[in-house]
Amino acid sequence: MPLEELRKPPREFSYSYSNYDEYQQLIHQHRETGEFAPIEELAEKGMTALFNAFWTLPHVDPVELAKPDLLHTVYLRILKNLME
Repeated sequence: MPLEELRKPPREFSYSYSNYDEYQQLIHQHRETGEFAPIEELAEKGMTALFNAFWTLPHVDPVELAKPDLLHTVYLRILKNLME
């Protein structure tokens, strides 16, 4: 890769974060009223399950649970390359 390519800023990428509080409110609204409008709104946002076991735990964000240990991952990759 040419050096000029390395100095270019990364392409813009927009990632929308999940708002689990909003999801919980919509599910609660559906359970209270029986209307399907909140469920349709969740489906438009890509939500497939109406219950997440992590929502019942205090101070737990499901997005934060699956973060890899980067140092360990890099160390294993270097070790794997050295072994080959």
